[in-house]
Amino acid sequence: MSRRNRQRGHLRAVPDPVPSATHRQGSKPPTKPQPTARRRGEPDPRSFDETDLFEMFDPGDDVPPPARAGIAAEMARAADDLPVDDILDQLAALGLPPDLVDQSRALGDEHRAELAGLLTAATAMMAGDPVAGLLGIWQPLLDRKITAFEAELAAAEILWTFDGAAGEDDLVDGLVRLIDEAEPTGRPEALVMCRMLAHLGPPAIHDRAVRAADTLAAGGIRDRSWVSSLGTATFQRAYGYDDGAARVFAVEFGYGRRRHAFVFIVDPLLPCLAGLYATDDVEELHHEVRQDALAHHHVLAELAAAEVGSLIRAALALPFCPEDEDDEADMEGIVPIVRERLRHLPDPDAATNS
Repeated sequence: MSRRNRQRGHLRAVPDPVPSATHRQGSKPPTKPQPTARRRGEPDPRSFDETDLFEMFDPGDDVPPPARAGIAAEMARAADDLPVDDILDQLAALGLPPDLVDQSRALGDEHRAELAGLLTAATAMMAGDPVAGLLGIWQPLLDRKITAFEAELAAAEILWTFDGAAGEDDLVDGLVRLIDEAEPTGRPEALVMCRMLAHLGPPAIHDRAVRAADTLAAGGIRDRSWVSSLGTATFQRAYGYDDGAARVFAVEFGYGRRRHAFVFIVDPLLPCLAGLYATDDVEELHHEVRQDALAHHHVLAELAAAEVGSLIRAALALPFCPEDEDDEADMEGIVPIVRERLRHLPDPDAATNS
């Protein structure tokens, strides 16, 4: 199952991004406040000034290097066994921006493994080895049981964190520097990082990430089994309905027999993207969306691949306006995967302009 929260709302397979249709009883949903979410490309409120990927954790100049090493050793102790709140308290003490800490705390236990990896990475930075620290963030992707889709979700969350630390303008430079520093280490974390950056990272770094990954693999590091699946996800089906107050559509892709879906909820009145969520419980999702549509006398329509591509592009161009502001972190974290999937869907606009 996806690590996404499956406990909230009328759709059990994904969080509920808008007031439940089962509570509307045919009426319009309660008026939502004007969205404050930014459009993609606008300044990111998570960013903080004069910080790059190699300065994510800074305890201050008043902590001498030997003391930093001692703090790092203590922080690293049993990181994998710590509760999420303890992990986040320690990350906050190490200098992780408060906005990132608060948003991560709201996500609960579903991201504990990634947060533990981030804490381990922070301790390496504290000990004076920022490259090892940044590579340590990718350690969860070395799990032998992880699937390609789960690896993508974890990587997208890491990229979200990096974007918040470096800011959009500096992200490419920071990632190129990280690849340059990671390639000579010969570490398996460096290989999975480069594979994922080539797959989901900014287009400007894809070629550099591929070259580094190939060099690391040629040096004897074995790729994870899911690496061969990256970039091969195929469109399976899409469906949705429109009740005037919200347009809901789900798009399924598959890595072989393993399928997953992305759910979009568009508020056409504001307009904005009220929800974007991922799940691998595709049959349960289809059942719930169909039941929700039928309960309010809407037709659940099948959508063609060409139509879906246009719908997704239009949805991603909208500002984000989740009812629960904490959901915006999840939404933004999924965007790199959705953009990758768009490469597997027709683009009618491109065909028209060619």
